[in-house]
Amino acid sequence: MSFSSPIFRQVIFNNPTAPMPHFFSIFFPLALLSISCVGAGLLILSFLSTRPRENNLIEYAVAFVLGQGVLGSLFLLPALMGWFTKPALLVVIMPLALLGAWKVGLSSQAISVAMRKHLLAYYKAPFIWQLLTFFATLLLLSGATAVAGRIDGDARAFYLALPKVIATSHRLLPLPGYEGFSSVGLLAEMQLAALFLLDMPGASPRLFSWVSGLAGAVLLAAIARKAGLGRRGQLLSVIMLLTSSAVAYFWGQGKTDLFAVVFALAGVLFALERLDGVASRKSAVLLAGVFTGFALVAKLSYIVAFLPTIFVLLFWRDIHSYWPNRRMAGAAQKLLKECSGDALIFTGALLIPLVPHLLKNYILLNTLVDTYGSHHYFSDETTRRIILTYPLWPFFGSFWGQYGNLSPLVLAFLPVLIWVLWKDRRWNAPVIAIIVAAATGLLAWIILFPSVPMPRYFLATLLLLIIPVAWAMERVSYADRWLNYGVVLAAFACILIFGKSWDKEIFRVAAAYEYLLGDQSEKNLHIDEVLSRNVYEAINQSAEPGARIYLGSFYRFWLRPDLIQCVNGKTDGEISFDAENPGKFWLQVYEHGFSYLFMDQTYPTFPALKNAPDWVHIEMIYPQSGYGGAYRLRYVNPPTKVRLATKEVSSGAWDVVPVQ
Repeated sequence: MSFSSPIFRQVIFNNPTAPMPHFFSIFFPLALLSISCVGAGLLILSFLSTRPRENNLIEYAVAFVLGQGVLGSLFLLPALMGWFTKPALLVVIMPLALLGAWKVGLSSQAISVAMRKHLLAYYKAPFIWQLLTFFATLLLLSGATAVAGRIDGDARAFYLALPKVIATSHRLLPLPGYEGFSSVGLLAEMQLAALFLLDMPGASPRLFSWVSGLAGAVLLAAIARKAGLGRRGQLLSVIMLLTSSAVAYFWGQGKTDLFAVVFALAGVLFALERLDGVASRKSAVLLAGVFTGFALVAKLSYIVAFLPTIFVLLFWRDIHSYWPNRRMAGAAQKLLKECSGDALIFTGALLIPLVPHLLKNYILLNTLVDTYGSHHYFSDETTRRIILTYPLWPFFGSFWGQYGNLSPLVLAFLPVLIWVLWKDRRWNAPVIAIIVAAATGLLAWIILFPSVPMPRYFLATLLLLIIPVAWAMERVSYADRWLNYGVVLAAFACILIFGKSWDKEIFRVAAAYEYLLGDQSEKNLHIDEVLSRNVYEAINQSAEPGARIYLGSFYRFWLRPDLIQCVNGKTDGEISFDAENPGKFWLQVYEHGFSYLFMDQTYPTFPALKNAPDWVHIEMIYPQSGYGGAYRLRYVNPPTKVRLATKEVSSGAWDVVPVQ
């Protein structure tokens, strides 16, 4: 049953004709998929001896993230076979949702006891720490209002466009115009496709990134706890996470980078479980490998910085024991023997999530790994400046494609960490392991890609730097009353300044209220998004089903799904504009069956609009602006024949085919 169906409206509102409030049509599917992920994760964890049993919230966060990876991989199968329909989806997720709800229900008493324990600890905490906890929670929950913010360009081009098409066409094919890029891991995109299939309106499935961010906050706090930090340190860790624009930016922008982060943080948590030595080593290594594999599928660049990081954490205990005895006979052989078994388990587990991804690439692209893009983004002069600004650019840099910074609290209290380590030689072993692991991963990135100042490519490794800084901040907060005030005041200031600085992009409370509960219109989105959508909507209202649109832009999300499937892509070859031979461009446009144009004035073929031959009549249906322009094409006595047309091969699925 659709959440927007008359039956559902009759049940909830006793009015089958009433519009379905966005609040319900957004959060019901989110809740259903989320609890399904929890159910899938708990089902798998029930077969393993290692699981975070000491805290229900951590256990559910781990189960949720594991379920994300499993369901994201599982959804590939029906999508590749053209069976990704709503009934098929519900057959998969409903039993898992019931299982998840049942498991949570069984733990209700334990959850109630844990809640009372946390509330008691909150009540006993000093007032300034209570206030800090309240504002941190408010900031975290306010992240949901990013659903009314701007959609990132990459999301409008691919990360939201592909799931939208998958949900409508019920199949997975390379996205036209991004055929090669479709070789990326699609764990997040398949989950977003499921949310589109569950009738979430507009671009609202992007809010699932914020839900994943909630799990990430829980996992970071769990890592801090596992590293020996107390409640204050865990709170400060979460605050530094929330006030990192490199994280918060992705809550609602539509990009999928946070999915890789939460997979990686779950891997770190289980690497620390092995380091702890209490849990079953094999199960901990197995789960660390599985989560690392999911992280690599979600973001292949993690192979550079995160893989060395997780290896150091996994084998830190063995290396630490070996180093004082390294000159003894047989020490190296003993180390190799102890590590080789776990290394094999880790590698085997890491490969498990890669199998569906590689199979997808082989079926769609006839290759296992495709190459796309370039990592040479800047001039030699800019590259030199980037290298000279290490390690400051992650905090203050504003390079193209950087997408945010780490929290300034990390840099501000880094000297405190150095001072605490120098003063107290009885170092916390997990904290030192995290420092060395993060430094190793960052060093690997700097050596291989020094000119790529883009935190999202190695964000999980960067975020681990939060833990030792939070540890030092917690230590000094207990050492002196005035230092305690200083730590809290700095955290307060960071929260308030961050919230104010990003209130137009992320924390759009008033706009989100209107979008969810007010007039529920896409006009409540960021003004740039509204103006951009208007251009595409002019084509949507004019074009017949399956019409071909020549897309002189990289962005396509706001087009109808049938139109996205029929835009120019690999089947059209290279259609380019040459000022010396403008007729060739228009000849290709006609032969390939295009009847509409969307033109971005920065696109290479934009000058063609002013160089149309007499037999091409261009009718403007939306005026050209910085957000693009929409045009209808009419041909009078064309000099050649149409060679390509479109065909609906199944419900919602369109192909570009040769004219018979």
